[in-house]
Amino acid sequence: MLILKEDTTVTVQFGPFVDKGDGVTLEIGLGSAMDNATTGIRLSKNGGTLADRNESTEPAYDAMGFYKVILDATDTDTPGTLLITFEEAATTLPGWQTFMIMPANAFDSLFGSDKLQVDTVEWIGGAIPAQTQTGVPEVDVTFVAGVAEDLPTATALATAQTDLDTLTDARSEPAQGAPPVSATTNVKVDWLYKTLRNKKDSTATLIQIYNDDTSTVDYKRTISDDATTYTEEEIVTGP
Repeated sequence: MLILKEDTTVTVQFGPFVDKGDGVTLEIGLGSAMDNATTGIRLSKNGGTLADRNESTEPAYDAMGFYKVILDATDTDTPGTLLITFEEAATTLPGWQTFMIMPANAFDSLFGSDKLQVDTVEWIGGAIPAQTQTGVPEVDVTFVAGVAEDLPTATALATAQTDLDTLTDARSEPAQGAPPVSATTNVKVDWLYKTLRNKKDSTATLIQIYNDDTSTVDYKRTISDDATTYTEEEIVTGP
């Protein structure tokens, strides 16, 4: 069985045709009979009822009892088997040839430079969600390792991204005053950075931390040492 490309005009070798009497002598003058509207070549597409060949070019004799038969895009328009047959009882033994009509992409993938189209239509029996970008599947991840996941919403993710972006923003040092008892991570980091960076001085009873101007005391803490315990009190506002 030969393979032909769907919806394509092609020339095929059809034969050999031999004399009905001795079964040996080659029949070389069957071209016009093969193209006859009543007795010419018939086609069966995928087991369908035999019908006339659509292409009207008269087959040309080639050699060794074979004829060049042209099949047009209508003759090859149905994927699957294609049977062509011809008989003329008064002259020749009947002949037939079977072809497999293959979709263009599959044919070109096998015999040309094309790649086989393997688009995914559905997953586990369900249609794939509509794509927001051509060629990129829309993935709905609701289970991980077989366990349902409570995934964050788009709003929650956007908020988290905003928080992350805030961490990289330039920030001013805290104003004069005592650090709050309850504060965000950013504010706590600000106070630690100010304490590490800015000028500070210490006496036997007091630690003072200054503003960036190095002259204004922004906050302070009382310290004491009774030779047994060293104590630092909570920070209060300065001066």
